[in-house]
Amino acid sequence: RFTMAMVYFARLQKTQFVSEASRVLRMNPNNANSTAALGMHLWMTGGRDQGKHLMEKAMALNPHHPGWCFMVSYCHHYRNGEFADALKINTPELYTDRLFRAAAYGQLEHENAGISALKELISLFPDFKSRGREIMKRVFFLDEHVDMLWDGLEKAGIEK
Repeated sequence: RFTMAMVYFARLQKTQFVSEASRVLRMNPNNANSTAALGMHLWMTGGRDQGKHLMEKAMALNPHHPGWCFMVSYCHHYRNGEFADALKINTPELYTDRLFRAAAYGQLEHENAGISALKELISLFPDFKSRGREIMKRVFFLDEHVDMLWDGLEKAGIEK
């Protein structure tokens, strides 16, 4: 069931993803890993309150949670214009760390830090300037999420 939920997410099939995610959560509500992953993906599909609640629950279930669990917190702060708070997220093991830093620094008009984070991101994805939106859509699902982050990347100096 979990795998099918993730397949639906990857296919950008929101209705099927939400339905399958609900089944998984009913079947095993105390599995920290699936709760965290589904919480993050539900947030990305627009179920922000539910996704944030599930992520908080998962992090309480597993106090040694992986760094990607902070993605919901970052996105929540960024979406609310709390860019300095978004920068408190430190997940250097993830490529999204560079993306998040570049976007937030761009919004805060910290030019040098934004350019530095962009260079790190592009070193990981040399074709990010041309394929960035496509890559981001696979993680952030909704165009509004991609657009809000891309706006920060543009302010950080990515070519339009």
